[in-house]
Amino acid sequence: MENRTINGDIRDACNEDQAIQQHFNIRSPENWSFEQMTFTDCVFEGLEFYNCKFTSAKFENCLFKQITFNQCDLSKTCFNNCRIEESERNNLVFRDSKLNGCEFNECSFQSMIVKNSSLIGVSILKTSFKNSAFYDCTFARKAKGVYFNGLNASKSKLQNMMLNGNNLSGLQFEDCDLTSADLSECSFVDTLFSDCQLNDVSLRHSTLHGLTLERVQVFEVDFDKCTSITGLKISKDLSEQMLATFGVSIV
Repeated sequence: MENRTINGDIRDACNEDQAIQQHFNIRSPENWSFEQMTFTDCVFEGLEFYNCKFTSAKFENCLFKQITFNQCDLSKTCFNNCRIEESERNNLVFRDSKLNGCEFNECSFQSMIVKNSSLIGVSILKTSFKNSAFYDCTFARKAKGVYFNGLNASKSKLQNMMLNGNNLSGLQFEDCDLTSADLSECSFVDTLFSDCQLNDVSLRHSTLHGLTLERVQVFEVDFDKCTSITGLKISKDLSEQMLATFGVSIV
């Protein structure tokens, strides 16, 4: 089936803040193209997009509620001040995309790939990531009450992230910058930080059992009241530096 492109009349109607479903007359758009379209103050509700292209599309002040994106391409998209609620995204690709001031609430992301993209001022609440990956991304601000499973972050900037109180077990962070991130009250069972910057990071009240640190920077890290550090694994180049953070010196 060939891709179908929605026409300008639908775009104009959407810009009048009407629910886009009224204009499709179909609940599950499949193989449609929304490339280079701009949506402002639109409501997307109860739709299931399958194998659709949103390349270079722009969304301004839009609401997405109970939306399913399955095998869709959102490369080079831009989302500004959008709210996404109770939505699912499976096998989704974000590449060279920008999300600014958006909020995700009670969403589910499975097998999602995000490459060379920025998520700035984004709030992520009660949302799950499963078997997803972030590569060469800037991912800043809030991520509270998030469920992670099989997440891999590589070459990503996670500065000032508020990840406190989350279960970060089993995750892999490779060549990431987590400077000034709040990782307090977290669980790190079987979690790997490799070639990462953890400068000025808070690990207060966190469970470090099973955490592996390989070739990481840990300048001014707060380890106050950490628990279960017996299973902590660190590379040899960090041993003296780590002991110093606990007030132990080698003589």
